[in-house]
Amino acid sequence: METTFDDLMQLMIPSSPAILKKYLFYLIDYDFISHSGQKQVYLIKDRGLELLSRIMMENKTVFS
Repeated sequence: METTFDDLMQLMIPSSPAILKKYLFYLIDYDFISHSGQKQVYLIKDRGLELLSRIMMENKTVFS
């Protein structure tokens, strides 16, 4: 699955861009996602999507 940073920001509301970048760097470090600088998209693998979904659910719980 390919997605942009802006698309991810919409999914991560009310997260800040800085927090999302930290999550993305963590996921890249552990090979759950990769980044195509040329296309400016993130390539999210199945396990990366699952982990990002869990993070988003935790954020919604914390910020609710």
